Amino acid sequence: MRFNFKNITENLIYVLGGVIIGAGITMWTQKSTLKQMQPTMDKAIEKATNEITNKIEVPKIKKSEPVQIIMSPNNEQIAVVDTCLGDISKLTEGQRKRLQRWLE
Repeated sequence: MRFNFKNITENLIYVLGGVIIGAGITMWTQKSTLKQMQPTMDKAIEKATNEITNKIEVPKIKKSEPVQIIMSPNNEQIAVVDTCLGDISKLTEGQRKRLQRWLE
């Protein structure tokens, strides 16, 4: 197989030119979008930073007073098992064995 290096070089130039032009257009679009959105972003940052308050209320504990930490677990969770096996009697013997192995 013979290569036409003139054709390969020409195609590479077209591809590289397209990549450079596409990257330039993308960066220009990104910069213009950021320029348009800058006031909105500044307002959002101002609003978010003004709402942050670091208030932690810790009651004073005397040195002679014992500290009790009470932790109550959440035991109200119920496991729900959804059985969607359908009618097992319609399965063949091999299918039942595979299903039983899978369920174990």
